[in-house]
Amino acid sequence: MKAYKGFNHDMTCRGFQYEEGKTYEMEGDVECCEKGFHACEYPLDCFSYYAPSQSVYREVEQDGELSRDGDDTKVASSKITVGAKLDIAGLVKASFEYIKERADKTKSNHSKAKREINSATGDGSANSATGYGSANSATGDRSANSATGYGSANISTGMECKNEGMGQANISVGWGVDNKCKGCIGSYLVLSEWGEWDGEKNPLLGAQMIFIDGEKYKADTFYMLKDGKFVEVAE
Repeated sequence: MKAYKGFNHDMTCRGFQYEEGKTYEMEGDVECCEKGFHACEYPLDCFSYYAPSQSVYREVEQDGELSRDGDDTKVASSKITVGAKLDIAGLVKASFEYIKERADKTKSNHSKAKREINSATGDGSANSATGYGSANSATGDRSANSATGYGSANISTGMECKNEGMGQANISVGWGVDNKCKGCIGSYLVLSEWGEWDGEKNPLLGAQMIFIDGEKYKADTFYMLKDGKFVEVAE
């Protein structure tokens, strides 16, 4: 089973040393949150356990005995193989694919359920999720995502999209041209910056993540990434 795992920068997790490309196995019963090799099926769930500023993330393969946690997509396994390192762009792409595979593609979605997943593909689409750990994905231009549940996530890839993350431990990802995001204290924003149209595409110039602490970065304020810096913008 493909999953994603966070590590300390030295590739340790709870004192256990891992290495890329190696497979590890354990004997005995596996219990999620208690015993086993842990990872998350949904990439952004990793942020709940390993903060972006202090961690690295990798794709892994889990096998053998499995045990799940009902609160999120965390899975414990008796066998794990450590794969390639993922940067923010890789995590965003993997998260987007995870959502696409599990959601009905509709023009407008609204969810209040725990762990609900919404996906919208048309221009001007809208997603709203208020449940714990919910996720929104919008690919159309000028689309909007709003998530208020704890640990929820927004991802947009179209042009001029808006993401609002108003729940604790929320993450909003603006991965399109002129995207903007805002969040409450305790949430994360990821924004990308794109160059001018070159006849084939808008080239990706870079991407950054910030933590909304209420001091350096304000709550309930839209930001865009311009010239490699987060700047405040109007709604």
